[in-house]
Amino acid sequence: TPDDAVRRRLSLVWGVTALCMAWEESPEALLTRFREPVRGCGLVAPGARVVVTAGWPSGGSGTTNLVHVTEV
Repeated sequence: TPDDAVRRRLSLVWGVTALCMAWEESPEALLTRFREPVRGCGLVAPGARVVVTAGWPSGGSGTTNLVHVTEV
């Protein structure tokens, strides 16, 4: 999330580690650029599987329509 308030709220959910990162203009850009912030936080080992969630187009709550499982 690019919003620190959202990151803090998500951190209350069991099993979720939310990170702040810059807003991306497209889902493709997000799925290309998310790895560096994830690797930089040190919580995920190289090769580990992670779940990326997002909403497109953005704008409102409850718009999560992208769920992507991939390796870091």
